[in-house]
Amino acid sequence: MSTKWDRNKALDEIQSLAHAFQKSRVLFTALELELFKHLSLETPKNAKQIADELNADERALTRLLDALAALKLIQKKVEGYTNNPRYHSLLVAGEPDFVGDLLHISHLWEPWSRLTEIVKNGKPDVLETINEKDDVWIRDFTNSTLWKSKIHAEPIVNLIDLRRVKKVLDLACGAGHYTVEFLRQNPNLQPVVFDYPRVINLTHEHIREAGMEEKVEFLSGDVMTDDIGSGYDLVFISNLIHSYSIWDNVRILQRVFDALNRGGWVVINEVIIDDARTSPTHSALFSLNMLLNTASGDCYTETDIWIMLRESWFSSIKSIKTDFETTLMMGRK
Repeated sequence: MSTKWDRNKALDEIQSLAHAFQKSRVLFTALELELFKHLSLETPKNAKQIADELNADERALTRLLDALAALKLIQKKVEGYTNNPRYHSLLVAGEPDFVGDLLHISHLWEPWSRLTEIVKNGKPDVLETINEKDDVWIRDFTNSTLWKSKIHAEPIVNLIDLRRVKKVLDLACGAGHYTVEFLRQNPNLQPVVFDYPRVINLTHEHIREAGMEEKVEFLSGDVMTDDIGSGYDLVFISNLIHSYSIWDNVRILQRVFDALNRGGWVVINEVIIDDARTSPTHSALFSLNMLLNTASGDCYTETDIWIMLRESWFSSIKSIKTDFETTLMMGRK
C-alpha cells in the first residue's frame, strides 16, 4: 500500500510539474493584454465588453477569463468578471503593489522555449545585447529592478557601514532605488549611478520622482569599457556579475578596485548557489536562465565570488546573508 501511495504521489508531482507552464502562460497572456486593468473590484464586466475593449476574439477571451477564474486570479459572477481582491493590487500595472518583474519574466518565455536546443548546442543561437532590445523590454527590465529594490533596499543598505563613506558608486544601478536609499540613510553622500544609456534615462526618471535628482551624478556606458569615475569610498554592485563569466567579472572588479580610494569597499549583492550547485532550487533555475539569456553568465557560489575578488586584488573578504535569498560579498582595497 505504501509503495503504491508513494508512486501515485510521485506521479501527481510529475504531472503537476509538467503542466505548470500552462498556468504561467495564462498569467503572462493576461498581463500582456493588460487584462487586469480592464477589470474592477466592484463592477462586473461580461466577456463581450472586455473583448471589445481589448479588440480580442470573444470566444477565445472567454476561455482565458474562465481559466483565470479557475486559478482564482479573478472572480466569475453571474453578471460577469471582476478582479480578485486578494490579487488586485499585485496584478494591476500602476498600483503601488504591482509585482513589477512579472512583465520582465514574461519576456523570458521565448528563450526558455529553446532550452532543449541550447543544451545540445551549448549556447544560445540568438542572443540580443541590451542595446538591441526594444523599448518595452528595457522598461519592463528596469521596472523589475525597481520593484525588487523597493522591498530590498532599506534592509540591505542597513547591513552596510556608511560611517566613513563620502562618495558611492551604484554600478549597474537599474532604477537607482539603492541610491535613493543610500541618500535617505546619509543625505551627505555624493552618489554616482552608472548603467547603459537606455537604462540610465529611466534611472533619471525614478530619482527625479524621489526628489533627489540634484544630489546624484549620472554616468552611462558599458561597464566593461567605459569610464566609471573614481575617488569612491564604496562601490555597490547589485545583480550584475551573474551576466558575465568569472574572468570578465575579474576585469570589471579590477576596474572597480582602481576606482576606489585606499581603504574603500566593494559590496556585491547577488543570488548565490551552493557548492553542489543544486540548492536553493531558484538558484539552480537562475543558472539555467543565465545559460539561455547571456553569452557566458552564471549563478555563482560564494567561493566563485571570493576568487573573483582575490583575483581583483581585494582583501578582508567577508559575506553577509540577507533576508532575500541573496548574499553580500564584500572586499576592501
